[in-house]
Amino acid sequence: MTEARQHLRLVARGASLSLLGSGVSAVATFGLVLVVARAFDPGTSGLFFAASALFLILVGFAGLGIDSGMARFGQRLEHEGRPDGVRALFRTAGSTVTGIAVGLGALLLLAAGPVAQALDWGRGGADLLRLAGLALPLAVVAEYAQAGTRAFGRMHETVVIDRIGRSVAQVAGVAVAGAAGAGEAGLMLAWLAWYPVAALWSLLALRRFLGDRVPSEPVDGLGPPGTPPGAAAEAPLATVRREFWRFTWPRSVSVLARLGIQKSDVVLVAALLTPQDAAVYAAATRFVALGQVAATAVTQVLQPRFAALVLEGSRDNLATVHQTATAWNVLLSWPLYLLVGCAPAAYLGLFGSGYDTEQSRWVVVAMTVAMLVAVSTGPVDTLLVMAGRSATSMATAVASLVVDLLLCLLLLPVLGILGAALAWGAAVLLKAGLAVHFVRREVQVSGIAPVVLLAGGVCLLTVAVPVLVLTGAGVAWPFAAAVAALAYLVAVRVLRRQLRLDVLGRSAAPAPLRSLTPLAPPGPSVPHQARTAPTYLEGAPLVPLRRITSTVRRRAPGPLVRALRAVALGWGWLTADLRMTPSVVVVGAQRCGTTTLFRMLEDHPNLMRPTQSKGTGYFDDHHAKGARWYRAQFPLRLTGRLLGGREARAFECSGYYLFHPLAARRLAAELPDAQVVVLVRDPVERAMSAHRHELARGFEDLPLDEALARESERLAGEAERLAADPDYRSHAHRHHGYLARGEYGDQIARLVDALGPDRVHVVDADALFADPVHEFVDLQRRLDIPVHLPERVERWNARPGGPRLPVARRAELLAHFESSDAQLATYLGRPPRWRQQHEDAPVQQLRPDQHVSS
Repeated sequence: MTEARQHLRLVARGASLSLLGSGVSAVATFGLVLVVARAFDPGTSGLFFAASALFLILVGFAGLGIDSGMARFGQRLEHEGRPDGVRALFRTAGSTVTGIAVGLGALLLLAAGPVAQALDWGRGGADLLRLAGLALPLAVVAEYAQAGTRAFGRMHETVVIDRIGRSVAQVAGVAVAGAAGAGEAGLMLAWLAWYPVAALWSLLALRRFLGDRVPSEPVDGLGPPGTPPGAAAEAPLATVRREFWRFTWPRSVSVLARLGIQKSDVVLVAALLTPQDAAVYAAATRFVALGQVAATAVTQVLQPRFAALVLEGSRDNLATVHQTATAWNVLLSWPLYLLVGCAPAAYLGLFGSGYDTEQSRWVVVAMTVAMLVAVSTGPVDTLLVMAGRSATSMATAVASLVVDLLLCLLLLPVLGILGAALAWGAAVLLKAGLAVHFVRREVQVSGIAPVVLLAGGVCLLTVAVPVLVLTGAGVAWPFAAAVAALAYLVAVRVLRRQLRLDVLGRSAAPAPLRSLTPLAPPGPSVPHQARTAPTYLEGAPLVPLRRITSTVRRRAPGPLVRALRAVALGWGWLTADLRMTPSVVVVGAQRCGTTTLFRMLEDHPNLMRPTQSKGTGYFDDHHAKGARWYRAQFPLRLTGRLLGGREARAFECSGYYLFHPLAARRLAAELPDAQVVVLVRDPVERAMSAHRHELARGFEDLPLDEALARESERLAGEAERLAADPDYRSHAHRHHGYLARGEYGDQIARLVDALGPDRVHVVDADALFADPVHEFVDLQRRLDIPVHLPERVERWNARPGGPRLPVARRAELLAHFESSDAQLATYLGRPPRWRQQHEDAPVQQLRPDQHVSS
C-alpha cells in the first residue's frame, strides 16, 4: 500500500495542477455555450455547434491517438535506459500527424461547399468548414506538443496553454463577436483564433522540455552486441517505431470513435432535424462535457502512472491506483451530474426560454443516468490502453460508435433529440461495460472497491437528496445547490482519509515519515548530547474540520458550546447500543507523547477515535456516569464498518488512567478484551514538562524545586482516598504528581495484575520518536492490527523548553527513579533508552523536550 500511495501522490501532484486548469476550462466552456445561446439566434448557434463538433472530430482523427503512445513508449524508452530514442520517436510522431492534419485541412477546404450542401448547412456552413480546414493543422500540432510533455507527467503546458489559455480566449472571442453582431463566420473565426498561438507556444515548450530531459545525440552502447558506434539506437528504434504505430493506429480509431460518440449526434441532429434542434440538444447535453473535464484531468495524469506500474508488474499497486482514481472521478463528476439531473428545468432555463422543453428535460435526465454509471466504472479504457491492449480498446470504441450511429438513425426521426440522447447513453454504457469486462479478463484488475462505493454514497446523500428535497419544496435551485455544495464539502473533508484524498493534500509535504529517522543511529554507543534529533513539523495546521471545531470551542459562547455537546452526547446516549466499544486504550503516562500517538493512531484507516475528544476519562473521574455514557462517546458500528472496513476498531487515549488507582481494575472488568498501551519517557524530563504544563494551565503556582519538595505533602493519602471512595476526585493527585507519575514500574505492575501481561504494551517514547517507523510498526503488530504508516509525524501538544537542569540536580532526580526504572526494564525487555544514554555520557547539554513531546 505504501508504494501505491507513492504513485497516488505523483498522480495527485499532477492532478492538482490539472484540476486547476480543468476548473477554469469547465467554467469557460460552459460560459461559451451560454454566450453563444444568448448572443446568437438558435439557427446560428446550432450551425456553430455542429461545425465545431465536426472540427474536433477531425482533430482527434488526425492526432492518431499518439498521446497514449507517446506516454507508453516514452516511459518505456526511459525505463530501458534509452532516452535518446525519445527524441527520434517524438519527431516521427509529430511529422506524421502534422502531415495528416495538413492533408485533411486541404481536403476540407476543397470539399467545404459540397459537404455543406449535403448537410443542408447553406453558404454559411461552407464558410465555417473552410475556416475549420485552415485551423485544423494548428490544432493538431498544439495537441501533439502538449502530449509530448504530458508523456512524462508534466501538465504545465496542457493546463496553461489549453485548459486556461484556449478556454478563456475562446469564450472572450465569442463574447466580442456577439457584441459586435458578427455572423456565423465571425463566430467561428473568434473561436479558432487561439490555435495559432497555442501551436507556436506548445512547440517551443516541447523543444525546451526535450532539451532539458533528453540528450540530442545518440548514446553509444545502447544497442545489441555488435551495433556500430553512433548507430546504437537505430536497430532497437526501428522495432520500437513499428511497435509504436502498431499500438497507436488502433488508438487513433478509438479516439475517432470516442469523439464520434460525443460529437456526431450534434452533426446528425443538425442534418436530420434542424440547426435549431441542434442548438437545443447541444445546450441540453453540455453539462456532460463539463463533468468530463475533471475526469479527463485525472485520466491524463494517470497515463504515465499506469504505464510505469505496468512496466513494474505491480498488479496490487495498479489495482489500488485504479480504484482510487475511480473514486476521485466519482467525487469530481457526480456532483455536477446530480445537480443538473435532479433539476433539469432550472439548468435549461440558464440558456433562455426556447431551450426548456419537455423533450430537452428528458434528454438531461437520460444523459445524467448514463454518465453516473459510466463514471463509476473508472478510467478503464486508459488502463486497457496502457496495458498494451489498444486493439481491444479500439474494438470496444468502434462497437459503441456503430451502436450510437445506428440508434441515432433509428430514433431521431421518431423521438427527436431524445432519441439522440438515448443513442449516446447506450453507446457510453456499452463502451464502459466492455472495457470493464476486458480489464478484468486481460489485466485482472477490478475497479469495484469500498472507496468507490463510499464516494458514490457521499455524492448521493449530500447532493442528490438536498437538491431533490429543497427544489421539491419550492426552494430556488441556486440556494439548493449552495446547500448541497456545503454538505458535500463538509462530508469530503470529514471522510478525506477514507476517500484517500489525504494524498492530494500531502503530495507536496516537505517531511515524509522517512525524514524522521535520526541521521546518527541511536543506541547505547551514541552519547545522549551528541544524538541528532529527529525532524518534526512544528505547528502543522489542523485539518479544516478540527480547526472549525476548535474555533467554535474557543470563540462561541459557553452556553452554546455546552448545548452542542449535550445534543451530541444525547444522541450518542440514545444510540449507545449500536455503538462501538474500544479495543485499544492508551492509558498514559502524562506528557509522554500520548497526544502524538493519538494522532498517529487516528490516521490509521481501521481505527476509529472517540467522537468528541481524544479521551473520555471514564475509568478515572467519570466512572459514575455509567457504561452507556461511555459507549455514547464512540462511533456507530455501522459508521465504523463503512469507514474502517471489517477490521474497524475503536480506541481512546486518556493520560490519567495509568496513575489513577482504580482505573486498571475498572478497565479490566468492563473491557475484558481491550489492549492497553503505556507510553514512558525519561522521568526527569517528564516531571519538568508536566510542571510547565500545569503552570500554563493555571493548576500550579509554585516553582519547580518547591513543587517537587512539597509533592509528598500534597499527595499524602490521596491515592488511598481515591481507592476507598469511587466518587472522590483529587486535584492534587491529578495535577501535582510530578515525581510519582514518573515511577512507572508500580503503575504498570498494577495494569499487568489486572489485565495480564499479554494485554499491556509498553512503548519507550524516546525510542518511538527516535525511530518512529520501527517502533510504530512494532506497536501495531503487538496490537494485532494491520500495519499502517502515517505520511508524517507531527509534534502535538508540546511545551516550550525551560531552563537547563544542573548536572548534579539531574543526577539526583534520576537516582530517585533507579528502582522504578529497573522494574520498568522487565516490561520493556531492555533498559529504558534514557538509562542506556545516561550510562554512556553526561547529560548536562540536554534540553528538556528536545527529543520527545507529549
